[in-house]
Amino acid sequence: STVRLWSVTRPLQEVVIYKGHGWPVWDLDVSRCDSYFATGSKDATAKLWDFERTYPLRMFVGHTMDVDSVSFHPNSTYVATGSTDKTIRLWSIQDGRCVRLLNGHRGAVFSLCFAPDGNYLASAGEDRRVKIWDLRKGAILKDLRGHTDMVYCLSFSPDSQFIASGGLDCKIHLWDARATSPEHQKETYSNPSPELKAQFHVSSMTNVQFLKYISPSFLVAAGAQLS
Repeated sequence: STVRLWSVTRPLQEVVIYKGHGWPVWDLDVSRCDSYFATGSKDATAKLWDFERTYPLRMFVGHTMDVDSVSFHPNSTYVATGSTDKTIRLWSIQDGRCVRLLNGHRGAVFSLCFAPDGNYLASAGEDRRVKIWDLRKGAILKDLRGHTDMVYCLSFSPDSQFIASGGLDCKIHLWDARATSPEHQKETYSNPSPELKAQFHVSSMTNVQFLKYISPSFLVAAGAQLS
């Protein structure tokens, strides 16, 4: 239920303990300006923090179950939260208002990622789908199928062209976020969305829990070996 800040200069030492949640903290994200960070918790709230203060600046209340994922908008004035209640909320950090409520997932939302251009938000989770949302319209732009188990992580390419996803099926999928989908295509998990451009099988025993584009050509991935 706490967040801890560590100094990585030698000797390694704990600098600050941030307290405010009553239950475990599931996710944390730092704003692009590096002034704030946000947390999501099992207590069904998200909180906004300043690194200089040990107490939260704002509490975002509205979800009815765990807040599993948090992500700052590139302009650092909004933060998105995904929940076990199957919804996504977009909050203003200025006044704490919920400015968007996004419905469409059929299970918990474990991962959120804004496109670097700030126009789109990707989400994924328990229902195996990767969804891309048009933030201006508050509507689903793409509903991408292809994973065969829960999706844990997402990362947009620096030019917002591609979105990578990974999860419990031990695969990384690379999707073309700007591709045009055919109007009529049978929806089955054995028939992936046409936006799927590449698929990497990490290992039959290693799920994918973290993804990050570090350049247009390189994607870092990390995971855990299944027992």
